[in-house]
Amino acid sequence: GVLVTACPILSVGTLDLFNTDEHGRPKDVAKSLVPNWNSFVFFEVNAVSFHQVSEVLSPSKTRLSVNGWFHGPPVDRPCPYIEPAPMLFNPIPAELKVLSDWVSPLYLDVGVQSSIQQQFEAESQIELPEFFLEEKYKLLCQELESVSLPWTVKGPPNRRHVHIAEGSSIPVMVSSCLEFLRSEPFCRLLAHLTGLDLAEDIIRPSLEQLDGPDSETSAASDETSAAESTNTVAVAASCSSSKDGESNSNIPRAIVNVCSRDEDRNNCHKAVPHSEHSNNTTPISLPSLEDTNAPSSSHSEDENASSALIGHSRPVANCRGDLYYWQHGDYTLASDFDIETGEYALETALYFCCEGWSPDYGGVTSYIAKDDDEELLSILPTPNALSLVYRDQDSLRFTKYINHRATEHRLGSFFALAMTYKESGEESVVPETTS
Repeated sequence: GVLVTACPILSVGTLDLFNTDEHGRPKDVAKSLVPNWNSFVFFEVNAVSFHQVSEVLSPSKTRLSVNGWFHGPPVDRPCPYIEPAPMLFNPIPAELKVLSDWVSPLYLDVGVQSSIQQQFEAESQIELPEFFLEEKYKLLCQELESVSLPWTVKGPPNRRHVHIAEGSSIPVMVSSCLEFLRSEPFCRLLAHLTGLDLAEDIIRPSLEQLDGPDSETSAASDETSAAESTNTVAVAASCSSSKDGESNSNIPRAIVNVCSRDEDRNNCHKAVPHSEHSNNTTPISLPSLEDTNAPSSSHSEDENASSALIGHSRPVANCRGDLYYWQHGDYTLASDFDIETGEYALETALYFCCEGWSPDYGGVTSYIAKDDDEELLSILPTPNALSLVYRDQDSLRFTKYINHRATEHRLGSFFALAMTYKESGEESVVPETTS
């Protein structure tokens, strides 16, 4: 391109050329060309050539250029490298009462769960504000802001530039939070909130069995069977601190849906029932929970109900997750060659230390339809809000580049716990490639 305006070096806007790794992916910036007045730059575009234009930081200058291509005979290109699928984990056994240690009582209410599930099944997405207990959220923010972590930059640049914490370096409370998000009780709560097959109990109690005296257990058996057949949301309710007789079923719409979409977008991104897309798939080959870390099935009869329920539950979900530190220069890109584009999955995100974050800074997560520029959904980092998105095979996700305006924020950055949950009947589909 012919550069038609001069930019000082401090203004950046450089043309950066990358070298490549053993897989033919961009690795490091090998050469940076500073824009100069009336200069002509050309380079070969091939299967292992990658370039970028860095951000212009000067508030008073712009970078203008004329770009073009000289085409030659077509050349054979190698198949693009497909990254290995991230490792999935079985849910961690825990007692049901752990839910009340972390989650706001509002979301442990049966009526609220039912309302959320109905809306999620209709729209495939929902955002739940004030999800964690306020004191828990504040303690997590304090720990994240006070502890200096050795963040690992994850690439390659043509896919992402993000900062991720290594497992051994994550501080104690944040590590406990990650463990909670991977626990069986939390997977069961997600199952009730979404209607997805993320948990399945051999014993599914009724509300009376969980809260009532032992003498009522027999009388409640018929209601238990009815609960199984209607996929009732009663399991987590035993942990709720709501008073008897209270009902939050008339929860305001703002509570259960912060994001909104029109009817056309609902049709584009509608949830696909489990029975429609997973009956003929092969479960992911992972050690079963019973074979690894689940308690033995031979429990004594006098064990408490919550321990027995968790111990006898059969894992359905497989999950993974990371702690991210989003700052200036971070981003992810949508790619047709991402292994995650071939799977149905529930994606969740919890944001921390992002009070006052503006979409003008970047860091917004967008979902778009494949082969289309239409944005189906955008998620702005919101403090203590749990976002739930059911992504299908026809949607892509990316996080917008965080620009220099993020320095206007109190921290200039934020943290996020991002998790992915898959039903065990789902099988990842490797994206097709062409030679």
